[in-house]
Amino acid sequence: MSGCAGNKENSRILQGEYTSNSAYKPSDSIISESIDSKINGQQKLLFTPENYESIPELEGLALSSEQVTVNKEQFLSLISNPISFAPMHFIDTTGALLLSDPNRIIKYSLQEIDDMESDFNLLDMTYFVLPRLLSNQLEFSNVNGVVGGLTIDRNVVIDRENRVLLVLDNKNIGSIPIIKKAIKFNEESKLNNLKVIGGYIHDDSLRIVFAQGDYAYTVESDSLVLVESTFFSGWDTLSGSEGYKKGKFYLYQVDNKGNTIRKIDLFSQEIILEHEKEEFLLEGEILDIASEVDLIYFLTVDKGTYRIYQSNEKKLHFVNYKEVFDDGTPFSKIAKIGTKVFGRVSYLVVFQKEGKYPVRLIDGTATDWKELKFVEQQD
Repeated sequence: MSGCAGNKENSRILQGEYTSNSAYKPSDSIISESIDSKINGQQKLLFTPENYESIPELEGLALSSEQVTVNKEQFLSLISNPISFAPMHFIDTTGALLLSDPNRIIKYSLQEIDDMESDFNLLDMTYFVLPRLLSNQLEFSNVNGVVGGLTIDRNVVIDRENRVLLVLDNKNIGSIPIIKKAIKFNEESKLNNLKVIGGYIHDDSLRIVFAQGDYAYTVESDSLVLVESTFFSGWDTLSGSEGYKKGKFYLYQVDNKGNTIRKIDLFSQEIILEHEKEEFLLEGEILDIASEVDLIYFLTVDKGTYRIYQSNEKKLHFVNYKEVFDDGTPFSKIAKIGTKVFGRVSYLVVFQKEGKYPVRLIDGTATDWKELKFVEQQD
């Protein structure tokens, strides 16, 4: 089924109703599916108070920091085999890598990627050490929003092995991250495949959207109190984005068979677009989705080959793809993608766990994207 944003004939609203606080209340049929899945042991709801407890000794703790000066060889050794990357916002830079042995967050500026990839002699690096109780099975994400001209910025660390979740506030004096909230889930609660989808501002506070399996969870960023859980039967949420209109947050989802892609409003449940994978000419498994204005990007892997596809989510009049970076270096094992705008240029931020450099930028407006389809639009 095809659909276009803003087309009332092609948009659909799932059966249900609004509550007074604009939260979506599922219909009885959706609730019964949710209850059945919990009874059958397929998945239990996270973020309910009985499933976790706070770790008070960590809350309010400022991470210890250290600055080191490295040469090029030491730098490449330091950033090899990273766990994750997030666009962490500091006063002087944007971007951070999560490294292991020991677990630490190291500043990795998107604005200075050209300098880090050059043949420099010495480079100053700043890193922050995470608590020792964490394993190396970690995921690292960033969520932010603007209230009254000020940015609320939070980073989330998920420890899948130890069932620990940390929320970091790094908009402090000296840009030293402070643990805002720390919780540990009980043994019955599994964090496998739990991921941060994004965040949005509500009543001057930041909310975080998580996804796991068929569920999306909305929580308050600084308390992790559950605001709402939404069950999407048969759909896996890969990413999300806050709409340009206030009060909108969109989820990008793929059905459990990996054949259909859709964009859905988290609050109203309106399906903004829905397309078969073949309409985007995608090959392989869809790993991640990113968007910037009307551009939409898909990360896929097919028999070990990673590709990034680019299209227009409203018109679908072109499909381009890349298998190499702008300098011709082939893609390695790409874990996730995102977007970042510098000046008037929109870049795709690519994180790869293998390869000489873990974070690369791709110019979304460059002319060397390979064309798969282009249809001239009629005025």
